[in-house]
Amino acid sequence: MKSAVLLLFFPATVFAQSEFLSALRATQVSGTVRIDLTIAAGASYCLGIDLERSTDSLNFEKIAFLPGVCGGSEFEENYTMVDSFPLPYRRLYYRLEMGLVGKSPVMSILYVPLDQGIQCFPNPSSGAVNVYIDNPANLESSLRVTDMRGSLVYTAEAPLRTFTFSVGGWPPGLYLVDVQSGLRSWRTRLVVP
Repeated sequence: MKSAVLLLFFPATVFAQSEFLSALRATQVSGTVRIDLTIAAGASYCLGIDLERSTDSLNFEKIAFLPGVCGGSEFEENYTMVDSFPLPYRRLYYRLEMGLVGKSPVMSILYVPLDQGIQCFPNPSSGAVNVYIDNPANLESSLRVTDMRGSLVYTAEAPLRTFTFSVGGWPPGLYLVDVQSGLRSWRTRLVVP
């Protein structure tokens, strides 16, 4: 019997599912990547789980071990593993090695270090820009970009951790990027050459 696999890709959060796992999620949290897994009710496996990471989705290395992971007979069991040293500005691939059960689906996440909770990448840019914020709860966020005279040149609102927009056609110069999310706010600079 083949199991169905569901992969949903979101900026900085990735979900995956398998027969043994009822949920598997990778999320960038500050300077780490957190892997949350839920073992399905009725699944039992108590030999431990390896967390593996790759930069090419083919060659994986073990980066963490969770000993004695067991599923419950009636209830799902939740666990968390952490990649404490993710490689910056790279697409990282994660999977779980579960011994006799096999390997989990592969998850992919672009890890961008956040300086003071925000990062514009690439910077400088004359094309597409991604603004990443430390917003793991995906609260409603508003983005405002102003030139050095204070004139508003771009705005957006969404419950996101990543805003993407194009600066193509913008006059060269220095711009201020402000993001507000709940009670938190961030500011960074963007250079358009």
